[in-house]
Amino acid sequence: MSTALNIAKGVLKLAWGLFKIALLVADAAITISGLDKKTPRYNELDARELFHKGEISLKDYREATRRYD
Repeated sequence: MSTALNIAKGVLKLAWGLFKIALLVADAAITISGLDKKTPRYNELDARELFHKGEISLKDYREATRRYD
């Protein structure tokens, strides 16, 4: 029984390691391919409100209200 548990633990560790490597490769592929778009600092509704109050710059407003179609 002890041997079976040790084998199962080894297989689980191996699977976990391969899963982490797959995640790293997928993350690198997304970053390299350009699909990693910059997230705006403000959401669209907050940006409109803050821009009309004069609390954020025009650049931040444009980044938040840009459409990614």
